[in-house]
Amino acid sequence: MRFGSVTLGLLAVTSLAVSVCAQSYDLRIHEEGDKLPLQPARLIQWTEHEGTWVSLDISPDGKTIVFELLGDLYTMPITGGEATCIVCGLPFDSQPVYSPSGAEIAFVSDRDGNENLWIANADGSNPRQISAMEENSVFVSPEWSRDGESIYISRYKPDMNAYELWRYAADGTSHTPIEQVTHAKRTPDTPKEERGNALGAALSPDGH
Repeated sequence: MRFGSVTLGLLAVTSLAVSVCAQSYDLRIHEEGDKLPLQPARLIQWTEHEGTWVSLDISPDGKTIVFELLGDLYTMPITGGEATCIVCGLPFDSQPVYSPSGAEIAFVSDRDGNENLWIANADGSNPRQISAMEENSVFVSPEWSRDGESIYISRYKPDMNAYELWRYAADGTSHTPIEQVTHAKRTPDTPKEERGNALGAALSPDGH
């Protein structure tokens, strides 16, 4: 039901200017110091009024929507109107979700050269890397813990062709997950057709 009300807000956008930012990013590929600077060749700008297959979330105070569009993150009033790009540029950023306090957002980004979990302030400033997976990692549907101290996210395991749910500390002090919540294989010999996928986690009101 939440998505119904949010969709109405998105359709009320009066002028959403989407642009590829003409700036460079240093993307870490393998090791610290190994950089791949990317320079955009040209600037493309156009105006958009609606989006399809958009990931979004509502701020805890119910006043703001954060959403993705074409690899950038935007905010706009829940009543509709002008959208503001808060995370823009060459990296592909997606699936934003507000922290319980509304002060931060968690999102998925490939800005370090591989898709990983990141957080930033609610206005898009001060982005911090939370996970540090390599080799074409795939992450889906981040979700904050009720206390705002950790983030649950689904990670794809190509060797099992399945997603498993993991939990990372939100303080960013360690890029190592603190808990594997689900396992695709219930037993070591679970056949492929019976392996489980865990996506789109949502926590109960008590956080357990």
